[in-house]
Amino acid sequence: MTARNISASEPTPQPSEDLVPLRHTNSSQERIALALVAVGLLAGAYWLRGWDQTALVVSTIAALAGALWGSRNRRGVAWNLLSLAVLAYVGVAWHSAVTRGALLERTPEQLRMDAAAASGRLAAEVARGFNDLSRIAAEAVEIAPAGEARFDELADLLPQDDRSEWSAVLLSNAVSVAWAGPVRVSPDSLFEERGLVRTEFYTVAYSSRTRGTTRAVVMRMVHAAAPANNLAATLADAVARSEGVQHFEVTSESDPMTAPLPGAAGDSLFVRAVMPGAGAVRLGFDSAARLRSMAAMALACLLALSVAWRRPASGERRILTLIGAMAA
Repeated sequence: MTARNISASEPTPQPSEDLVPLRHTNSSQERIALALVAVGLLAGAYWLRGWDQTALVVSTIAALAGALWGSRNRRGVAWNLLSLAVLAYVGVAWHSAVTRGALLERTPEQLRMDAAAASGRLAAEVARGFNDLSRIAAEAVEIAPAGEARFDELADLLPQDDRSEWSAVLLSNAVSVAWAGPVRVSPDSLFEERGLVRTEFYTVAYSSRTRGTTRAVVMRMVHAAAPANNLAATLADAVARSEGVQHFEVTSESDPMTAPLPGAAGDSLFVRAVMPGAGAVRLGFDSAARLRSMAAMALACLLALSVAWRRPASGERRILTLIGAMAA
């Protein structure tokens, strides 16, 4: 039996690409890339402990170099996802570092300027709210005082505002016949079309409209002093949260950090923003920044673990890889 001659022009069969073993050089490069990513994440963890800028620089260089090198030499979905996760971690970390530095460098003069700006924003919110108060009061006074649905009609006029409380009272012959919302101030002495009233605990913006013997008073909670601030949702608290202010005070004395509240008789009421101390600001920011950075770092660590786990390796190496990731 003679062997069949293979023609020189006949192509030599090549093994499937999926069956080609990893080249030694590529495997070594992948290990180095993973090691760089691991070093970068460990340096990032050290940075989060004490906000050491040098550690952040080392973390950025090592993590980016490892991720980009690995994705360039080992093209695949896993490495591409790891690169994106590392980029996200680096972006979050540097944003936190730069913002933290700006917070720590604020001077007392800047704090006073921020307080004055926040006070002005609250006063502007109160002024804009008078348009809604007047419109609702004009509609509420048209409700029939003896109508069976007067409570529902009055409640339907109030806006669904989760920032501050709204309330309304319908009076006939100076007697309350319908009301809606938490009424915390008596409407008996509120007659101005646009006004502001201050009691021992509450400061309320209101609008009153009269038609014949019927009067409608619509109110919006602007500020509540302690301990009433635990009971009422106020516009001052909403603005304080958005502006990073500790709280607002309503006072009859003005200074460079106050703003006049519109609607007060003779502009006799002012609002003052009280800024949080440097320690409280730093503590609050550090907690939020650590949480964001740790979330991004955890995602990158999990993707790095998935890349390392899918490499051909013995069971002992896989276990050591898992233990190292858990320790990090």
